[in-house]
Amino acid sequence: MSNIVEDEKIIRERLENKIIELEKLNQDMKKEMEKLQKEKSYIELENVHYKVQAKNYDLIFNKQKTYKNKVNFAFTFLSFLGKNACIYGSFVRKLFDYSLRLDKIQNKNTGSLDNSDINFYFYLYDYGDKNKVSYQFYELIRHIEVSTLLSKYNNSINPFEINGYVYINSSFKFNVYDNYDKIIPRVILQFKHKDHLQSTKPEHYINVDILAWKKNENVDFSVNSFIINNNGLVYNNDSKYEFIQYIQDITNNETCYIKDLKRYQDLAFPSQSESVPREVKVKHLKKSYNMISMTCLRIINNQYSIYGLVPEIEIESNEDCYLTSCKAPYPKVLLECDHWISLMGYRGILDKGENEFTQSIKCPLCRNDLKIKFTNKKNTDNSINIQPILNYLKTFETIKRSMDLKLISNEAIEYI
Repeated sequence: MSNIVEDEKIIRERLENKIIELEKLNQDMKKEMEKLQKEKSYIELENVHYKVQAKNYDLIFNKQKTYKNKVNFAFTFLSFLGKNACIYGSFVRKLFDYSLRLDKIQNKNTGSLDNSDINFYFYLYDYGDKNKVSYQFYELIRHIEVSTLLSKYNNSINPFEINGYVYINSSFKFNVYDNYDKIIPRVILQFKHKDHLQSTKPEHYINVDILAWKKNENVDFSVNSFIINNNGLVYNNDSKYEFIQYIQDITNNETCYIKDLKRYQDLAFPSQSESVPREVKVKHLKKSYNMISMTCLRIINNQYSIYGLVPEIEIESNEDCYLTSCKAPYPKVLLECDHWISLMGYRGILDKGENEFTQSIKCPLCRNDLKIKFTNKKNTDNSINIQPILNYLKTFETIKRSMDLKLISNEAIEYI
C-alpha cells in the first residue's frame, strides 16, 4: 500500500513539474509573440515610411520630368524669338529651386514649379524703338496664328509647334503700363502637348506670357534678379543684388522685396497735415494692396520668407473674417493700430467705405487711419567672408614683387 502512495506522489510531482514547465514555455512563447508583434509593427511602420518616401520621390520625378520639358520648350522658344528677347521672372529662379530647395519642393504647400507661366520680353535699347519692337511683337503673333490656321485647311502644313507643344490660342492683355503711362503690348500664348490634346491636366499645358518691351523697375524680389537671354544667365540692370546674394537667398528660402511697398501708403497718408482726396487715397492704397496680394502672397506660397521693409502678413487658420465672414484660412495684415484685418476686408473698405463722401479711410475697430504696419526684417547673416582670400592675395603680391620674377622661359612660366 505504501508503494502505491509513494508512486502516486511521484506521479503528482512529475505532473506538477510538467505543468510548471509548460507554463514557463507558454510565458516564453507569449514573450516571443510580443516580440514578433513589435517587429511586425516596426516593419509596417517602415513600409508606410518607404511608401511615403516612394510617393514623394515619384512626385518629384514627375515634376522634374514636366519641368524639364518646360525648360527645353523655354530655351527653344527663346531662340525662336531672337537675340533681343529674354526670359525673366520666377521661371529663372525656379531653375535653381530643384538643386537648392528640394526639401521645400516636397512640401505639399509649395507653389507649383511646373505649372507657372514662362515670361518673356524684348529688349528696348532706346525708347524710340518701341514702334519697331511692337511691329516685331505683332508679327510674331501673326506668324503663329496664320501657320496654325493654315494647318487646319492644308494637311501639308504643320501647326505651330515647339518641342512637342502645339499652339492652342492667344489672349491679349492691356493692363501693363510703362513709365510714360503707355500700354505695353502683352499677349499670353497657350500651348498643349501634342500627345495629350484631349487632356485637361495643367501639366500638359504651357502658358507663355510675352511683353513687347521691358517695363522699368520690373524686378520685384531679389530672387528674381536675373534674366536669361541667348547669351546665358544675365544680371538684371534694375537689380542691385549680386549673384552670391541671389544664391544665398534661394538657399535660405528668403528674399528681399526690392520695390518700395510703403511709398503708396505714405502718399495716401502724408506726414504733413495736407488733405488728400479720398479717390486719390484709394488709388494709392489699391496699388499697395495689389503688390501685397499679387506678389507677396505668391512668393510666400512658394515657401519664401520676405525681408526688408515689409508688411506683417499671416494666414488666419482658425477664426472667420469679422468683416467679410470669409471662412479660414485666409491672409491677413497687421495695421499700425495693432489690429489684424483680412486682405479681403481691407480691399472691401477701399471699394466701398462707410461713406464715399468722407475723406477718411479708417480701421473698422478703432477708427484710426487704415495704415498697414511695416517692419524692417533682417535676412539670415551667413555672408561669405572673403577677407582671408584678400589677405592671401595681398601677401602673394608682396612676395611676387620682392622676388621680381621675370617671365624669361617656359620653365619660369610653368613655375609661376
